[in-house]
Amino acid sequence: MARGRRPGLVAARPGPPPIPGAFGGVPARGTEGAGRGTSLEAMEVPEIDVAELAKRRSEGAPVIDVREPDEYDAGHVPGARLVPLTTVPERVDEVPTDQPVYVICAKGGRSLRAAEFYRSQGIEAINVAGGTSAWIEAGQPVNTGMDP
Repeated sequence: MARGRRPGLVAARPGPPPIPGAFGGVPARGTEGAGRGTSLEAMEVPEIDVAELAKRRSEGAPVIDVREPDEYDAGHVPGARLVPLTTVPERVDEVPTDQPVYVICAKGGRSLRAAEFYRSQGIEAINVAGGTSAWIEAGQPVNTGMDP
């Protein structure tokens, strides 16, 4: 293992550049007119694998699932709160700011975009590499239905 790296931590990767008008053109909190939140610069977003998520979830870490309701209903990480990607900006105040939050989707692309947005808002968001698909493939527990 590389010196200083914790088990389960996947190297951070830059998020995709924000799409102009994505999330309804919502600027970063407190930066209206300052040019932040609309930059095309990629942001580094840390990632963890599903084994590490299982450990952190057992310790009470919050998980945000940014898939659509039908995907969530079909199967999700137990305890994950559904916040579809298109609603992330308007529901940002529902996300804890006093601890890291783990963001998951089906494969990792949507959650990466959401984690990048949360980080631009000062929230310590971490992407889950491989998403719910990797979670299920690893044999982790899954809830169905709309309850977390």
